[in-house]
Formats: sequence, structure tokens, C-alpha cells
Amino acid sequence: MITVGVDIGGTKALAVRMDGTDVVAETRLDIDRSTGTVDAVIRSIESVFVDDVEAIGVGVAGLVSQKDGTLRSEEHTSELQSH
Repeated sequence: MITVGVDIGGTKALAVRMDGTDVVAETRLDIDRSTGTVDAVIRSIESVFVDDVEAIGVGVAGLVSQKDGTLRSEEHTSELQSH
């Protein structure tokens, strides 16, 4: 199974493409405050994406509100809350 995982940090977006348990591609992009977090995440996914990817997972530090399902996190990920 080919999958992509993305780790969103305060200063970077790290994307990896996995073939089963093997990492077959990886990219790390710094988050440019002028273009934003979402742009870095999209570009990192695009850089490792292939047509046979079956799933994409995203990890980000923070808490999810059980009341309304929104992400409660630090300022560096606040841009994601509007998407």
C-alpha cells in the first residue's frame, strides 16, 4: 500500500511516501510566513505524491475540542483552522 504522511511543525512541513513500511521518498519544507502553512503542506505532499497513493495522513501538534471538533493548537497552526 502506497501512503503519504505529513508532519506539520512550527517551522516545517515534512512529507514522506511509504510503500508498506518502507520510506521511499521524503521532503522537508520550511514554512515561509509570507506564503503560509497550507502552501508548505500542499507543496510537500505534491513533491512526494504519485498516482497510486491510496491514503494521506496528517499529523499536527495540538488538542482537538471534543465539543466542536476544531483544532486547538499553538499560533503556528492557527492558519489551518480556517481550512
